Amino acid sequence: MPPVKLLIAEDDDDHAEILEMAIDEAPVSCEITRVCDGEEALQYLKCEGAYADALRPDLILLDINMPRVNGLQVAEFIKSNPALLHIPTIMMTTSNSDHDKRRAYDLHVNSYLVKPADFGDMMKMLADTLTYWSTWNRSLDGSGG
Repeated sequence: MPPVKLLIAEDDDDHAEILEMAIDEAPVSCEITRVCDGEEALQYLKCEGAYADALRPDLILLDINMPRVNGLQVAEFIKSNPALLHIPTIMMTTSNSDHDKRRAYDLHVNSYLVKPADFGDMMKMLADTLTYWSTWNRSLDGSGG
């Protein structure tokens, strides 16, 4: 199975490092691209500027609270764009706010995950998430992911 092309939009360097460490330990091979805020995520998804040759991701992990453009705004762009709307988009955030959850699901994100404080729990959550979206889920073309 080819590696999962994973786009992570996360402004917090510590959280990004933990995510990347957990993904490295997951049973799924990934090619990770990390962007540091929502504006950079939009540039990547639009293949603009430094991302002119960016490959379409197989899976997107979005933090909600990012500078310049937040994760909800990025999700709105993804889910309103016919070329992108079928990419599984997962909000992965520290926010357990009902308002944030409702807004994310109203925008048609595929999942809303609250980052656990425990590193072991984070590792398990990411391994399970990657396995689900890359192995068990079926895309429109019938493949995993």
